[in-house]
Amino acid sequence: MTAYYQILGDLGIYYERIAVSLGFVTLAAALATFGSCRTFVTLISRHTGANLLDNRGYRSFYKYHGYYWWSLLIILVIHMLSAAMHTQLLPGTGDPDAFAHWMILGFAFGSIVAIAVQFLSCRTFPGVVHFFAAKSPAKSPAYKAFYELHAYYWWIFLVAVGGHFIAAAIHTNVWPR
Repeated sequence: MTAYYQILGDLGIYYERIAVSLGFVTLAAALATFGSCRTFVTLISRHTGANLLDNRGYRSFYKYHGYYWWSLLIILVIHMLSAAMHTQLLPGTGDPDAFAHWMILGFAFGSIVAIAVQFLSCRTFPGVVHFFAAKSPAKSPAYKAFYELHAYYWWIFLVAVGGHFIAAAIHTNVWPR
């Protein structure tokens, strides 16, 4: 199996570079999604006393929150596919970087779960459901209780993504050689 990884050496570095590049794009999409979230507006107004929605430029950015979600989800899937191509789906026993890949994968799994919870608790999600089912979950008391914790889910997401980013940066020294 080690010979297999040696044969893929040159090809593997390109897959790794693609995965890292898409990781940065995914991070930018995640920051755009967070930056256009009501949680971010509330956080900034509590710390500075200024309402970001009073700024015309920010309002034009803010109104596309749902589109940022879709771009994040699409880019995330492409990032996951490129990472799977780099590690040959899951890190194998012959992979000399198996431990690092498993650490990155573990934090990635936590990030995926966190992003799913985050999206399901977002103000965008009831609109998606309403589009397909003509009945919004936003009226359900259980969903309202789940939705109320949306700001806290961001912290879980940020910790998981931070761990994933740190593990990947340690493994690649920020950019693969």
